[in-house]
Amino acid sequence: MSHENHDKMNEISNRFCLLSPASVREALLLGHSVAPDVSAHHFSATGPVLFDQTPNETDSGITWNQTFRAVTADSEVLQYKDAKLYPAFFMSDGTLRVIGTHDSVPTISVAPYNGGRYLVQVSFQAPEALTL
Repeated sequence: MSHENHDKMNEISNRFCLLSPASVREALLLGHSVAPDVSAHHFSATGPVLFDQTPNETDSGITWNQTFRAVTADSEVLQYKDAKLYPAFFMSDGTLRVIGTHDSVPTISVAPYNGGRYLVQVSFQAPEALTL
């Protein structure tokens, strides 16, 4: 009789939110985990949120090029186009991963996408990799 491991890997879900700097800056500065507060703007993507990070060697060390992409049918996201907010995505275990640092807030890009949906994107240069 085999004893297989049935634990699911912690994966990126299809849920994401946009967080105001005031609500998360202190937690990021102190290295605490971030939980969305009442000011968070929650969205569901039409598929999994896509997040990628690649190391970039510079003269001053390694930085991480991070990209976040999500497609949503919720037109409310349009009001956050070009806003300075922290994008965050939920993992399958319910924990949250935030893109940005206490002293650098990403700019949210929102563009029309096919099928009446909207593409939310962020590119960010981070000093450390985001642990998934």
